[in-house]
Amino acid sequence: MLGDLAIAYLFLGGAGAGALLVCALVDLVWLREPFGYERPSRGLSRWPVERLLGLALLVGLLMVSIGAGCLTFDLGRADRMLALLILPPRSLMNWGAWGLMALMALGLFLVLVRFLSLPAIGRGVVAATEIALVPVALFVMAYTGFLLQALAGVRFWGLVPVVVLFVLSSLSCGIAVPVVIQALAWRDEFTAQLARTLLSIDLVVVALEIAAAVFLVVLAGGSSHPGIQASYASLMEGSAAPWWWVGFGACGLLAPLVCEAVLLISPFRTNALQLSVAAGVLVLMGGVALRIAIVDAGSFREMELQPPAAEQPSAAPDPAVPEEDPNRDITDQWVFTLQ
Repeated sequence: MLGDLAIAYLFLGGAGAGALLVCALVDLVWLREPFGYERPSRGLSRWPVERLLGLALLVGLLMVSIGAGCLTFDLGRADRMLALLILPPRSLMNWGAWGLMALMALGLFLVLVRFLSLPAIGRGVVAATEIALVPVALFVMAYTGFLLQALAGVRFWGLVPVVVLFVLSSLSCGIAVPVVIQALAWRDEFTAQLARTLLSIDLVVVALEIAAAVFLVVLAGGSSHPGIQASYASLMEGSAAPWWWVGFGACGLLAPLVCEAVLLISPFRTNALQLSVAAGVLVLMGGVALRIAIVDAGSFREMELQPPAAEQPSAAPDPAVPEEDPNRDITDQWVFTLQ
């Protein structure tokens, strides 16, 4: 079973990439923040929402960076991550490492431009960087799911709805980041309008997550594969069930759905800030619970990799062949299979 560091990467990497993606799209489609010598022409009318977007970009960058650090520590040695970057991108692990580095470089550039106000860098350069960031962020969001599929022997992780859930959850968590930050930033009509628009989009994303979760349960429950059946049992009523039903289902899906629906259809706006922040926090909690549940449900690898004990040959061990250490971290296998 994957450790806590790997689970932390799956959440931080996906949610951070989602936050960077959301911020880039918000600026490209709606805000169109001026830069360089054009900045003074805007004035201070939208300064609060520009600062909010800058803070959300910074938080997203920190989440991706910390997630990459968790992955590095999970690999055991920093030189293993360096090896993934030096080797040509021929495998999934190589592509993932390159994607993480590219996303952090693009995100760092956008953060520096906003906080340092470099006059030589105009709107066109920033817009081009944001356009380049969009596919990279989408790849990193999907990579957190494909990484699980790359681990041989866990058929449950190879089901398509798992990747779909991870991508949708990363997008929802990315939306939640600026929504939660607005409680700490300056709030005016523009930040309120941005939060309301993002929550209306998240309402659709959460609905898609519910559909993907139902599809995953139906697909796993109807499978005849013993490993998938074991994972399904763990998800429904085993060790992963509390994380799946309470953490992800109730806190991460139903509760935010209710908060967002009430916020969008209610004519009363007195509790708008509290409802939006509550919805964002619940989404982030659900994102963590989802990854714990999926990883925990795939902890039956031995059922797929080994035949029953009665069918295994009882051959004496060959002293010339060194025994494999059963406690070796699974990430050792990820790296050495690349070489």
